[in-house]
Amino acid sequence: MKKLFTGGRRKVVAVMAIALVASLTQVSSSNAAGADTPKRGGNITVGIFDAFVGYCTADNLANSSLMGARTIYETWVEQRADGKIVPYLLQSWANSEDNKTWLLTVRDGVKFHDGTAVDGAALALNLQALRGALFFNGLLKKTPASADKLGTATGFLANVQDVVVTGAMSVQVTLFQAQSDFPESIYASGRFLRSCSKSTSW
Repeated sequence: MKKLFTGGRRKVVAVMAIALVASLTQVSSSNAAGADTPKRGGNITVGIFDAFVGYCTADNLANSSLMGARTIYETWVEQRADGKIVPYLLQSWANSEDNKTWLLTVRDGVKFHDGTAVDGAALALNLQALRGALFFNGLLKKTPASADKLGTATGFLANVQDVVVTGAMSVQVTLFQAQSDFPESIYASGRFLRSCSKSTSW
């Protein structure tokens, strides 16, 4: 053991530095040699072990299906790298002084895949689906109605008392209790996706 460190610490440090440089050189050269020129097109198959719910969903997506869904659907708001929630499909929002009323304005010019406009009616339909109103419409024999179950997203929007279309591109949301972070509720970790495209008056 003593012979290993003969010559002092400087020699040991020098030997270690040379070994490190040699190993890094091998890694970088092998990576460069194995790199291929990127090619466009092709297919990729991804395994998703959670349920991938479909059109006009009132369910929160689990992690694996969420990543797939976000390649298809978009969110009304988005979270920046610094954590701040900002408008995305929404153009803007404005809140009352008591934080119980929120006016949400949809960005103009956005369309669904079938050419239907993403507008105030579409936003209202999505919010109503998420908060469970479409399920209760079904129980009351009203339209539009959702499937035969209450979605898992309902808890996120349990504070929503009413959703009313106020213009071609705007919706007013009335809350039961004051909520200064309401935009965070309609983000829900990226789970509230624009998926309902049928324009409906409420």
